[in-house]
Amino acid sequence: MLSYEKPEYNWDMLPYTAVMLQYDHQVKDIHQQVYQLAERELPANTFDLLAGSSNPDRKRWKEDSGAFRRLLPFYVVKPFYTFIAYGFFKLGMPVFKATVMPSVIAYLMTGILLLVWLSRYLKIVPAIVVCSIIMLLPPIVEAATFSSPDFLAGMLLFYAVYFLIEVESINGFFLLGLLSVLSRIDFILPLLILLISLKLQFKVLTMQKLVFLMSIAVITYLLISSNAYSYGWNLLFFPSFMGTLHPHANAPSFFKMHDYWEILKSQVMTALYHSNCAWLALISVLTLLQYSFKEMKSSRQVFVLVSLLISLMVRFLLQPVVADRFYIGYYLIILCLFIIRLSPYITGSAAKHKSTHLMLGQQ
Repeated sequence: MLSYEKPEYNWDMLPYTAVMLQYDHQVKDIHQQVYQLAERELPANTFDLLAGSSNPDRKRWKEDSGAFRRLLPFYVVKPFYTFIAYGFFKLGMPVFKATVMPSVIAYLMTGILLLVWLSRYLKIVPAIVVCSIIMLLPPIVEAATFSSPDFLAGMLLFYAVYFLIEVESINGFFLLGLLSVLSRIDFILPLLILLISLKLQFKVLTMQKLVFLMSIAVITYLLISSNAYSYGWNLLFFPSFMGTLHPHANAPSFFKMHDYWEILKSQVMTALYHSNCAWLALISVLTLLQYSFKEMKSSRQVFVLVSLLISLMVRFLLQPVVADRFYIGYYLIILCLFIIRLSPYITGSAAKHKSTHLMLGQQ
């Protein structure tokens, strides 16, 4: 509960609060209400930082309601997160505490599933030790303190993959994957890519069911992005998002390919020196190296891992912004798959559950 008692108080809690107030049909003077609530509920030094005492952009957003409103398209496309936070707010929790509760719950739920999953392959004591180490890794602990949908979406993707690999439930996987999209719109990518992989690699979906599930996913995506469309953004969301990355964000027509490559290069440097993406790549490679070519063609673990890596690359091309908290779900899944593959060496015997090495088509 340390995440609740001492949250990060990241600036994003202000626009998320604005979205929540809109659920109460409070559309007049929301900007003013948000900052009044912040001044009343937050520690004085925290409020000063969020209000822009040392940041000209934050100062402008506090003083200019129009500038603040132009940021809301980033935040209205995470409805599952904001509805959960809104629920806690309506139960009487202070509004800014409510914004961190989805991350706290996601952290606890992730720890439970991680222990359950690892205990299928490890004895209980090693499983508890490994689970504790993973859950105390700095990027994971830090993400649990943020007022953001990142941990919630990551947790839902983690559960979705568990249902796919261990429970062997396509419907369970799809439902949880859809909830992750409702939490973070960019999670449409792993959902669609994994669905396509299920059809092409393992033939467990008929073409009709694949089209049906993908149609639901795309329609859900468009319904979510329509929230940003009401603010003048492109219905596909990402074209407008790309425009905001340009220094001349108000003139996206100036956003040329050269500018795009410059952003990509700067974010690659960020990934290498200021995030754990390099470790993610290394662990992925080490996991794949433990499989023979024959195993790779029939292993669900491999197909999930490769699909997630493809999702990450496509996501980076569409949304070239790097931060560890965006990738929590990917980190957890890849770490878990790595440990599961190592489990025979950890336990000194074959893994208890060999089902993950069978073809889905043999079920």
